Amino acid sequence: MNNNIHILKISNTSQLIVAFVGAMFAEKTSVLFGFLNRHARAGQKVILFRPKRDTRGKIPQTHDGGGLIIEKFGGEIIRVSTCKEVLSLALNKKAQVVGIDESQFLPSNLIKILVRLYEHSITVYLSALDTDYRARNFKTISEITKHPLVYTTKLTAICNFCHSHDGVYSLRFDEKGNVIKKDIKRIIIGDKIYQPACHKCRRRILKRKKKK
Repeated sequence: MNNNIHILKISNTSQLIVAFVGAMFAEKTSVLFGFLNRHARAGQKVILFRPKRDTRGKIPQTHDGGGLIIEKFGGEIIRVSTCKEVLSLALNKKAQVVGIDESQFLPSNLIKILVRLYEHSITVYLSALDTDYRARNFKTISEITKHPLVYTTKLTAICNFCHSHDGVYSLRFDEKGNVIKKDIKRIIIGDKIYQPACHKCRRRILKRKKKK
């Protein structure tokens, strides 16, 4: 885990690249939306970018039911496929603050685009899973969190099994309740088959016998 964690002092003159990372249900998007809403209320031009692979509705809802209100203040929500789209749209629309949700689904050159935005005096916030359901790092996010310009905050979820606040893993289950250990190419976003787990519970669950 990157130790580059700071208390954020936000103002209209702040220039930051901030990453909120963690497991499923760690409220990463909730925190992201909170900061974007704050900047929008302060009169800044805010744009949220979402990967097209995220199939949720027009205004994404967080797991706790919270939403985004930047459009009420002139902000925009835009779906993108490439990192270049993020840069060109942000500059063309004269964004002052950019948010990127589900950043792990964008290409690994995203960090280069974040630095370019920073060089244009645009503040950037992003939320992302740092590991997949097999606890493997997402390359895109690893490249971001190790960069010296990025302020990284690691968020944890409540473990679904012991209810501790140490949920750092995202487990994926099949329709029979068996934990999935093998690679599955199909990616499902926002599906209820994912459950957060702490280290101790993850080890125990991975040792369980498969249900038939």
